[in-house]
Amino acid sequence: MYRNPKAAAPSSPGGGRRLERGQTWNLNVSAGTSMARIWGRTNCNFDGSGEGRCQTGDCTGGLECKGWGVPPNTLVEYALNQFANLDFYDISLVDGFNIPIEFSPTSGRGNCQAVRCTADINGQCPNELRAPAIHAGFLRQSYKADAMNV
Repeated sequence: MYRNPKAAAPSSPGGGRRLERGQTWNLNVSAGTSMARIWGRTNCNFDGSGEGRCQTGDCTGGLECKGWGVPPNTLVEYALNQFANLDFYDISLVDGFNIPIEFSPTSGRGNCQAVRCTADINGQCPNELRAPAIHAGFLRQSYKADAMNV
């Protein structure tokens, strides 16, 4: 289960859905799926054919993604049937942070728990780590590297 404040939620490969604040999205993963990324997009506008743009997390200008989202975007990642037939999942900020997010496996073996990044950290970012103008207040990885002289 994917939970997100108001945002459009894409997944790879393809996919996309609008979620209102507090709404959830249940993903049914096809047999043979080995891994995927899911991220939230914000301030999206799409026309009837699914073409448009998002302020954060945009992917190729469409509702259904053909590739990865443009940072900043909070990621949910999962890898299924990996080493020793185990499944792995996490929330990653490697591509920056744009929204709080929660992910909960709902079936399978074992005692899998929800993972959450539910705090809105935008207001806590130092000025040198904030992206300017349209993305004001959003952490972007490229700005982090520049600010830290990496």
